[in-house]
Amino acid sequence: GDQIRSFYQTFATADYRLAHALAADYFEKVVKREKASGEKASDSRLTPHVSPLTVMEWGPGNGHLAACFLSHLKALDKDGAIYPRIRYVLVDWEQAVLDAAMAHPELAPHRNRVETHRGTVDRLDGVADGSVDRIICNELWNDLPTKMMSRQANGIEEEFMRPNLSEAAHARI
Repeated sequence: GDQIRSFYQTFATADYRLAHALAADYFEKVVKREKASGEKASDSRLTPHVSPLTVMEWGPGNGHLAACFLSHLKALDKDGAIYPRIRYVLVDWEQAVLDAAMAHPELAPHRNRVETHRGTVDRLDGVADGSVDRIICNELWNDLPTKMMSRQANGIEEEFMRPNLSEAAHARI
């Protein structure tokens, strides 16, 4: 059930390094793309412009990845050519998850850049084709039930994978 999130943390919900790596990669790709398109000032800095850059995070977990991504992107963007254009959209099918992610304290300085979208990744009503610049998908895949097929001699065993919980904790959930 939904309580399962209370019993484990993923790398994205507990550490800043994944978010920083994703932000650095994103920053580098946007700078490279925009310099290649000829949109640069005479001093080789990017020319600030108003075209939005939409980043979606499918399955935002507790909001930590978004907070760290945005903080690091802002720090990297010394010229202010990219961060001010960011529109970061948290996508989940549960409103409670979106509310909890938005309540993450480190997300507060970025609230004017962050929106939520309630929906499933296979039905993103209201999101125009070609309008999203980057999709980050971490917690979504983590929450999907996973089957593992194991071949033992001439037989095949099927198991469901779950977080490493004691039997008592699993029974309570």
